[in-house]
Amino acid sequence: MTDDTATPIDATDLPDVVKRYLKAHNEHDAPAASATLTPDATVIDDGRTYQGIPAIERWLDRATSEYTYTTTLIGAEQDGPDRCTVTQHLEGDFPGGTVDLHYRFTLDQGLISHLTIAPLTYRAAAAHGASEAVRASVRPATAAGNGGPLTSGAHHIAA
Repeated sequence: MTDDTATPIDATDLPDVVKRYLKAHNEHDAPAASATLTPDATVIDDGRTYQGIPAIERWLDRATSEYTYTTTLIGAEQDGPDRCTVTQHLEGDFPGGTVDLHYRFTLDQGLISHLTIAPLTYRAAAAHGASEAVRASVRPATAAGNGGPLTSGAHHIAA
């Protein structure tokens, strides 16, 4: 489904498996996070694809230890019966210092089969009716200070 059909939901209404994944990732608990995934799950982050539990666990270990950060959930949407998107605001010691990220989850039989993590764009924030404060916080996709691209490498801290 497209973003145009997404329905905003309260974070408490997210599927339990998504809430467990986010909690585990925020607590740097790779085994608990990987327990929410199908054996052949795929994660796409920072332009890289991680396929299967062993590759995803290595990514999780690196992602949760590379930077110090905080996360704030700023929105959630139901994109279909087996899809949801969570938007989180991250602040930390990564390039750029702040980023808003979409976590797009696809579920299969109660587990996460696919997760794509990507920066929130101003256009997407406006389309989703984000407040002016949230839209103002979405900056161009360049890292502060060097003019280089801000990939979700700033995300390696995500979820």
